[in-house]
Amino acid sequence: MRHQLSRKPTALSLIETVLAVFLLAAQILLFAGMLARSRQTQRLSQQRHRAVTLAEQKFDEIRAWAALPSNFSSDWSAYQGQISRPEPGFEVRVACNPAGQPVYSPCLGLESQYGSNAKQLRTSLVPVRVQVSWGSASLVLNSLVGEPWHPGPYAIQLQPAPIFTQPVQPDQDFGYTATVTDGQGKPLSDLQMRWFVKPLTGNASIVEGGPRSQQQVKARHLFRRYGVPVHISGTVQLECTAQYHGQPLRQQTESIQLR
Repeated sequence: MRHQLSRKPTALSLIETVLAVFLLAAQILLFAGMLARSRQTQRLSQQRHRAVTLAEQKFDEIRAWAALPSNFSSDWSAYQGQISRPEPGFEVRVACNPAGQPVYSPCLGLESQYGSNAKQLRTSLVPVRVQVSWGSASLVLNSLVGEPWHPGPYAIQLQPAPIFTQPVQPDQDFGYTATVTDGQGKPLSDLQMRWFVKPLTGNASIVEGGPRSQQQVKARHLFRRYGVPVHISGTVQLECTAQYHGQPLRQQTESIQLR
């Protein structure tokens, strides 16, 4: 008795084989695409990491250059607009503002209420921008370069401002400006001063409302004794104090005659 063979299992096996080959090819193509994408991402990551390194190296170079007071106080032409190509495919551009960037001291939240009289560091910080470009991509780093320490000895120079005649009349104002100089006689900027009236045989008072840095002070031949304004004739001195690099500084004016 003959048995007729069925072709149905063979047809199903062929369909399964074709389907399996199709799925395998799709997975291979997908894996190849993911691998190419991974390599591209890795290459971009390496380039970006290298760009950050080049930017940080440029900042280190600028800070080392600005560590000399004579360089920091210059026009920064050595770096302003500089373009360099430290490695093939990478371009580094530098932009800076030697005029400085004003920064409130100690912070904006406390000093903004005083307007133009607020305490600010006006020339002690120079903003620097470094841009690294490669291909169609670029990376930008911004930072502030601080003024270097000046060697001493330090001194406070006091000058009448404006020049006034003595003896000072009752209710008359008189003022001084203070400048701190380094060991080479160069003025130090952005220092905060404090002033006091030093009574000798008379007395006066500091006029409030001026610049909070107190590099300039105004006093008045008027003294409030228990809230009552009085005029005490005699002599006084104005004393100015400051601090630089951890060193306290102090200087008094000459004796001032009050009528």
